Amino acid sequence: MLKCDANDIVTFVAAAESGTLSGAAKELGVPTSTVSRSLTRLEQSLQMLLINRSSKGFVLTDAGAEYLEACRRGLRALSDGNEQLDRHRLNPTGVLRIACPGTMIRHLLTPTLGKLVNAFPNLKIDLQDYVPTHVPLPRLDVDIIFMISPPNDSSRMVRSYPSTKRGLFATAEYLREYGYPQNPLELVNHRCVGIHRWELTNDQATMIPPLSFHVTTGDPVVSSHLAMAGVGIAALPLWMAKASALRDSLVHVLPGWAPSPIPMVALYCSPNAMTPKINKLLDFLSEYIGTDKDPRLEHSTASECFITSR
Repeated sequence: MLKCDANDIVTFVAAAESGTLSGAAKELGVPTSTVSRSLTRLEQSLQMLLINRSSKGFVLTDAGAEYLEACRRGLRALSDGNEQLDRHRLNPTGVLRIACPGTMIRHLLTPTLGKLVNAFPNLKIDLQDYVPTHVPLPRLDVDIIFMISPPNDSSRMVRSYPSTKRGLFATAEYLREYGYPQNPLELVNHRCVGIHRWELTNDQATMIPPLSFHVTTGDPVVSSHLAMAGVGIAALPLWMAKASALRDSLVHVLPGWAPSPIPMVALYCSPNAMTPKINKLLDFLSEYIGTDKDPRLEHSTASECFITSR
């Protein structure tokens, strides 16, 4: 099969339509010598003379005239294809499958995806929630997986979003009964709700108290309910603790010490990196996650609840 450079074909059409090498060079914005070399290269690839050159200009051979019409049809088809791709970029279609923690679905995606669906009515969303402590392995049947940290061996592309600041909270009744801890080490004498280790940092130091959790859970909604019920001290996202449902009922414990923030990343398949529907969703969420437009914020600003540097 003969292989021809697409740029040489474009040059041939421009030369045939202008009637001169200089005219094609002016239209394409290249030197006349470049046009001449391009036409010669195309004829050599095709092993066919397309143009009869003379001192007065050139004329197409019969084969050249037929080839010109075929090239015009091909370029029109390419142009139509590009227009179709532009329409897909502007108005993506198909099903977008998203896996993310249930808390994210309820508090972040539900209030914002309506705007996305209204803006792109041909795009359908399939939400699949999971428990944060049981993260699903990356699957090809899921377009995007939102996680608090990417797996070390992930073959997917990663987009990072602002991290969520956290604090320790308990009811005033619990603290009156069990005491107000004055430093992180005193937490070992309290009933704590959380998961993993608590790495607490202030302006000068980092401490990791040797906790044995009274209730182990990685779900912040469960942690907030347990804290409200007076079970103990829980690590909660600041946006949650400052929301109207909790802010008047919980006390910020050790406010000078902050648990490590919760990062958020989106993993998506490398072959789909340029898929319009994925780009649209990730760009759309960038306008909300960790900004003052974040729907999780009620009585706070983004700078209070998120680490916006990426």
